Amino acid sequence: MRLLLISLIVLLFSFTANGRPYYFRHYRNDSGLSNNTVMACLQDRRGFMWFGTKEGLTRFDGFQFKTFLHTSSVSNSLLNNFITALDEDDDGWIWVGTPEGICYYMPDNDCFCTIKSESPIIAELVLDVKADNNNNIWIATFAGTYKYNKESKRLDSYPAGEYFKPQRISVSNAGDIWLSATDGKIYKYDARIDNFTGHKILTEEEISASVRLLNILDADRYGLIVTTDLAGLRRFEPNTGRITGLFEKDQIWNNILIRTTSLINEKEI
Repeated sequence: MRLLLISLIVLLFSFTANGRPYYFRHYRNDSGLSNNTVMACLQDRRGFMWFGTKEGLTRFDGFQFKTFLHTSSVSNSLLNNFITALDEDDDGWIWVGTPEGICYYMPDNDCFCTIKSESPIIAELVLDVKADNNNNIWIATFAGTYKYNKESKRLDSYPAGEYFKPQRISVSNAGDIWLSATDGKIYKYDARIDNFTGHKILTEEEISASVRLLNILDADRYGLIVTTDLAGLRRFEPNTGRITGLFEKDQIWNNILIRTTSLINEKEI
C-alpha cells in the first residue's frame, strides 16, 4: 500500500504543484452561470463544460455561457430545471438526470429527448447516470436501477425492493459496471446472468451509524477506491475481497467526508 500515494488537495485560491502556481477563476450567476449551486459537471468530447444547477443546465465554451431551461410549451426542451446528474455517451449525447426522470441532449439536433417506454417508466429523482461500453445507459434512482440499451431501445428495471437501493454508478477501466448501495455494499453487474454480485464494504456498526457509500474509482492494480460520507475511503481488492480503510479519521479523530476522487497517475489518487 506504500506504493499508493493518496493526495488530498484542498483548493483555496491557488496552490503550487511541481513548482508552478495554479490559479482559479471563479464563475457565478453574474458571469452567466444559471445558478451558483452546481449539482453536477462534465466536460464533453467537444471541449464544452456542462454545469447542472438548481435552475437549469449551463454550457460553457471557455468564453460564453448558454443556459438550457425547461419550457412547457416546447416538447424537446429540458425535462426539468433542477439537474442532479450528467454523463456523455459514445455518440456524444449528454444524459441529464432530474427529479422527474432522465432526458438526453443531442448536439447535432440541438434538442432534448426522453426515453420512450410504456413500462417501466422513469419518473423519479435520478441519483446518477453512466454510459457503459456496450451502448447501455445505467440510471440510479431511489426506486432502483435501470439499464437502457440505445440500439434495441429496451429499458430494463432492477427494483430496489428486489435488488438494492443504488447510490452511485461507476464503469471500470475493463468496462465492468459497479454500483454503491445504501446497504453498505458495492455491486458488480454480471451480464451473463443479468444480475448483480454484492461485496460488503461497511461494517454493521457503520451502517447503523448511517455511513453511506458514494463514488467508486477504478485505481487499476490497486483495486477500487470507494468514498464514504463519514468514514474516509475504502480500498477494495476484487480478486481477494480484501478491504482497507484509508483516512477514516483526521488527526483529532473526527470523521472525514471525501466527496470525490480522481486518478492522477498509477501511484497517485
